[in-house]
Amino acid sequence: MIVQSCPNNVDIYGQAVLRKYDNTDSPVITTPNQSRVIFPINGELTGFIECTTSMKVNFSLFVESMNILLGQMLTNLESESDLLVRLEPPILSEKEFETDQYEISTNLMYELNTLAKSYDCKILFYANKHKAKEV
Repeated sequence: MIVQSCPNNVDIYGQAVLRKYDNTDSPVITTPNQSRVIFPINGELTGFIECTTSMKVNFSLFVESMNILLGQMLTNLESESDLLVRLEPPILSEKEFETDQYEISTNLMYELNTLAKSYDCKILFYANKHKAKEV
C-alpha cells in the first residue's frame, strides 16, 4: 500500500532530484553522523515517518526534499486507497522512537541528487490504521 504510493522521481525546485531505489540496488545507510528528521502523521493512519541521510552541508534542502516527497506520497495514497493522512511539521530529534506498536512499517530508499553531490536517504514509515469517523 505505502510502497506503491511512492513516486519514483521528484524534482525539488530545480535544485535537486529524488530518485527511488528499487529493492535490488538500495544501499544501507550506516553513517554514525547521519542527519535525521521525524514527520508525525495523523488521520486514518497515525504514527511517524523517520527520514535519515548522511547529508550535513545543506540540511534544509534535505528536510524540504523529504517534505515534498512525503506530501506527494500521501496524496497518492489518498487517491489509491481513500486513506486521508495529514503530514505534520517536521521534528528534529535525536530521541529514538518506539516502533513495536505499529502494525504498518515500511523501509524505503531514495537518492537525493543535488547540483553538487548525491546522498542516500532512508525513509522509515510507521503507522497504525484507524477507522474513519462517521460524520
